[in-house]
Amino acid sequence: MKKIVVMTGICFLLAGVLFFGACKSTEDGDGVINIHVDLMVNVPGGGGGADVTFNGSSGIRIRITLSCSNTNLRPYGYLQAPNGSGDYTPPNNAANGQNSAETVLNQNGTYTLTIYEAENIGGQVHVVIDQI
Repeated sequence: MKKIVVMTGICFLLAGVLFFGACKSTEDGDGVINIHVDLMVNVPGGGGGADVTFNGSSGIRIRITLSCSNTNLRPYGYLQAPNGSGDYTPPNNAANGQNSAETVLNQNGTYTLTIYEAENIGGQVHVVIDQI
């Protein structure tokens, strides 16, 4: 039996950035968190970022995919773990508006993925985070 741990609405506002989509973490009967995030975020120009949060469990392997319809944009991310440590993933090497990376979560708790855009143009970025 699964229970919903975190479920955000279709549209929400965080730090002045509008998000569209769904973010869901579910917990199975063994206490393992299953991850699925599918959001459209607006990354501000001039070096700003947009945050997406989700719950994760140590040992879960995830794929982060960032895509833009504007192929001049180069999205990348910074994934911060619950203890505050972090790493640039996907790294700043996007091409044609696309970037993705796989990583293994090493802690239990709330993660924050901050999405940036390397050209500092800003724009909409489709963010998908899936357990693999």
